[in-house]
Amino acid sequence: MARPLRYAGSLSCKDCHEEKHLSWSKSRHKTVNCETCHEAALKHTEDPAIKPTKPEGRKFCLLCHAKNISKPKNFPQVDPQGHNPGQNCAECHNPHE
Repeated sequence: MARPLRYAGSLSCKDCHEEKHLSWSKSRHKTVNCETCHEAALKHTEDPAIKPTKPEGRKFCLLCHAKNISKPKNFPQVDPQGHNPGQNCAECHNPHE
């Protein structure tokens, strides 16, 4: 309890980012909190000039989606060498949809 709060929770994002929140809440990522990808956002909710991170590049998406035999077969996975190598995932996939 001595540690300062850092996370605001996905519901706090809804107030200012209603369209993105609605899209996210219907997506496959709806069980992944906004702050999992965009970092702790309590300071952003207190001061919108403090911007959370926007994940860039393949490496971030591959933290969860790189092919791994220990993951359930129905979990979306890709072989990074065979699936559009060198291309940013968000060019084809919208993580909020």
